[in-house]
Amino acid sequence: MLRWTGRKGYGAHTMIGACLIKSLYAIPTWTRTAALIREHVALSDALGGMPSEWACYRFAKKLREHKPLLDACLDASRPPRREARIGERHRNGRALLLRFP
Repeated sequence: MLRWTGRKGYGAHTMIGACLIKSLYAIPTWTRTAALIREHVALSDALGGMPSEWACYRFAKKLREHKPLLDACLDASRPPRREARIGERHRNGRALLLRFP
């Protein structure tokens, strides 16, 4: 049974963006993350909205509940690991081996 509970929810772009902001700025709580997004117009414009702290907490709970699916998604999107040699750097797709004296 579906119920209308209020306003339309935020999109995935907005919520994942809020997660990235929380992680990149090392913000400990969703309350502070939501406040930062509200205070900075550029952040809210980039995210396409200003999610409430409660929306962020609900989204984080759903991410925790579906952790195996999220891990599988992230693993599939990550490029394969390649062992790097000591002193190896990449530029323009070419491997350069740096020599150390």
